[in-house]
Amino acid sequence: MSNVFGTPKFGNSGSDFKKTRTVGAGDTAFRALPPMFSQRATGEWRKYYATHWGYEEAGERDPSRKFQKPFRCIHDEDRRTGLVKQECPACIKREQVEKEKAQKEATIRAEMAGKEESVILARLAKELEPFNEWLDDHRVDGKWFINAMFKDGTFGSIKLNHKFHMNRMLEIINGNPKAAPPIPSLLEDEGINPLDPAQGVWFVVHRTGTKRNVVDVLDVERENVIHEVNGQRRTSKMTVLVPLTEAQCEEAGKECEDLATLGGAELTYEQIDALVNGTASDGTKPAPSSSETDTWAAWQLAEIEKQLAASVAVKKAAEEAAQKANSEPKPEPKPEPKQQDPAVVAAQKEAIQKRLAEIKARQEAEAKRKADEEAARKAAEAAAAQAPAPAVDFADMSDEDFARTFGPGA
Repeated sequence: MSNVFGTPKFGNSGSDFKKTRTVGAGDTAFRALPPMFSQRATGEWRKYYATHWGYEEAGERDPSRKFQKPFRCIHDEDRRTGLVKQECPACIKREQVEKEKAQKEATIRAEMAGKEESVILARLAKELEPFNEWLDDHRVDGKWFINAMFKDGTFGSIKLNHKFHMNRMLEIINGNPKAAPPIPSLLEDEGINPLDPAQGVWFVVHRTGTKRNVVDVLDVERENVIHEVNGQRRTSKMTVLVPLTEAQCEEAGKECEDLATLGGAELTYEQIDALVNGTASDGTKPAPSSSETDTWAAWQLAEIEKQLAASVAVKKAAEEAAQKANSEPKPEPKPEPKQQDPAVVAAQKEAIQKRLAEIKARQEAEAKRKADEEAARKAAEAAAAQAPAPAVDFADMSDEDFARTFGPGA
């Protein structure tokens, strides 16, 4: 057949989004393609990426224009020990916002204790809306990407979720001996290789419901075939084959994309940190981080002391001017320069000093927490080194957990 494809590897392994399709309402049919481009040598016909959305980057030609900058998550964690090998600034930011949302909800419920739940929910919906909007905009989307042919004869990539789409595809391709009764692979049951250019099948996702009530069911397309058994007409279901012509193989090579280039931009930790914690898209600077708080507070204290000194100097100058005015003709009155009340300045100074004390206490508590975590981590590593690694059953994992387990760098 064509030299476009490589040999598929039916294991359990783990941009540019302009041609990537998604599963929609009703029926979505696609014919999965064998390994292509850089994946021909690896045998990989699918790639998993967790993509962060919601961040923008200034245009190179026109910095005033902002463009979406989806990028791959770099979080890398050992699921057996819980040891995080690589942090992701975008994941850390999202966790912070989720924590702030939870704290806000707890505060509101405490304030409204004893009131009707409907009243509480109405206030929560209003005051938590900014958090929910931010979390929706800055979502992390974990998906499998494959190249495929579609019913209209076009080619491109499509992204599928792990739990309902890819799990079922692998069950059809590889079989499932753990099911009751065991499910044979399509090759064992019907002699069909779902990715073979000379055979292939239509995978169809049937979607019902909307939003959080969506239900997806994936299966292969079958057709009714009439045949005779002992002189009687019988109707049975047979899997529809989708062999590729040489022309279609060549078209796939032109229209499809290398799976290694999908899933968003591949950025370094520093580049992601600049997008997440740099200047916001509206030009404002985020609030100081905990590592900057002590410096910020010290600067505020210095500013208050400057204002206090200036206030004293202005008062002294006013007294000297009044004494001089008693012995000289009075000039036209001039408005006194505005000055801050020394009592207010002193109160502010006291508040700043109190804040610095609180910061120091939090820093000491944080240092103790990190020391405790480090000791717990070393103990977990020591225990994990002695214990055999448990078998991983990821069939019921959520997309987010699967991304952390088998995503890039796992």
